[in-house]
Order: sequence, then C-alpha cells, then structure tokens
Amino acid sequence: MGIEFSWCHHDDGNLSVSLTQQSFAENLADSVNYSTASTLTFVTPYHSGFLMESIPESTLSSHEQDHLHLHYQSLVGSLNWLAHTTRPDLSMEVSLLAQHQSHPPPGQMDAALHVIKYVAQTSNLGIFSFSSLKRST
Repeated sequence: MGIEFSWCHHDDGNLSVSLTQQSFAENLADSVNYSTASTLTFVTPYHSGFLMESIPESTLSSHEQDHLHLHYQSLVGSLNWLAHTTRPDLSMEVSLLAQHQSHPPPGQMDAALHVIKYVAQTSNLGIFSFSSLKRST
C-alpha cells in the first residue's frame, strides 16, 4: 500500500508513531518529471493568487482533451490517495481539483502540478502521534 510505519518506544515509557508515504510521493513527482533539486519552495499546496476553482476553459482538439483528461484523472487519483491516507493537508486542494475531472481545462493541470511539486518537497510529511503508555495510579 506504500504506507511506511515507524514506531518509537521512548525511555520515559511513551510511544510515538508516524505514517508516511515518502516513496509514493517521490514516485509521483518522478512521474511528472519534477526534480526536487529546484530552488523554488512551496509552503502550501494551494497556489497563492491562482484561483484553482475558476480556471477558464480553453479550446483543445478532441485528442488533446482526451489525453489531458486521462493524465489529469491519474494525477488527481494519486493525490486523493495521499490525502485520504497520510496527507490530510492536501484535502482541500484535492477536493477542488476533483471537481474538474470530467472536463479539466489545461490550466487545471497546472494547478495539479503545483500540488505535486508541494508534495515532492514535503514528501517526508505524514501523520504523527505521540501516546503515553503509562497508567495513572
């Protein structure tokens, strides 16, 4: 499933656990030929000043639209998997992207690629929990 679990028992009797999908995130970035060696940094998956939900339509040939449609659905599906398993920080953006799956305009692909670049640069993020195993008396 691509989820990496890390358990750490601390000397004080506490337990911390982390769930990440770093390999999946890195493979997703590789699938769109994105290199994390870029000097740009993305602090949020949302592209500031770029209204993801109101990207204008454009005219593409039927073949180009079909190719965009399939590629876009694949990327949004991968992002959705991350958002629902270990990356809740992506939920809002994935929801906005998913609204355009039936007929994505080309600008919507740019928005999806922005989210993937954010994922690539934050591939080590996930769900972290710290629990006390001590019983109170």
